[in-house]
Amino acid sequence: HLLRRLAKSTVASVHKCATALDATPAMVYLAALDATLARLSGTPDIPVGVSLANRGTLERETMVGFLVNVVVVRVDVTPTQTFAELLQQVRARSIEAYEHQELPFDRVATALAKGRGLGHAPLFQVNFVYEEARPMPSLAALTIAPVHVETHTARFDLAFALQPDDDGLALTVEYNEDILEPATAAHITAMFEHAV
Repeated sequence: HLLRRLAKSTVASVHKCATALDATPAMVYLAALDATLARLSGTPDIPVGVSLANRGTLERETMVGFLVNVVVVRVDVTPTQTFAELLQQVRARSIEAYEHQELPFDRVATALAKGRGLGHAPLFQVNFVYEEARPMPSLAALTIAPVHVETHTARFDLAFALQPDDDGLALTVEYNEDILEPATAAHITAMFEHAV
């Protein structure tokens, strides 16, 4: 995997763009990823799996546990499209997908990916995660700090995880080493950073 950091100034520019175009920062980063993938693949049809916290109800807000679900946000990227137009498409398709986040991904995949090969993930090969910045809880005599855990296993061909913090934005790119060389993954990451 690759670890990168986007500067505070870049994060501020993304927030400004999101506000100006009635989107969220996550949607801006996803649009940049979509543009990068379209440019690299030469295809306009870009499906990306977006991992969501799936805590959309009041009852789930306080639950402890891993409640992540994945929705597929599929966009059509064209060479003549402006970034603002792509972002509006990402926004619309994201909102549509979020409306169905309660439906378990494995059911969707089973219903839609009949006859698929087991050599790759169903419906998408690239995953995207944007974690909102949240203050760490404080517990009287305990110190709580996030810990990066290395899995040494890529769950997808390519996965981008973005996490805002006090220093800007941490970007973790995980890739399947059976499919991508380290130099290729670094090149894709650099293209994404440039698109942002």
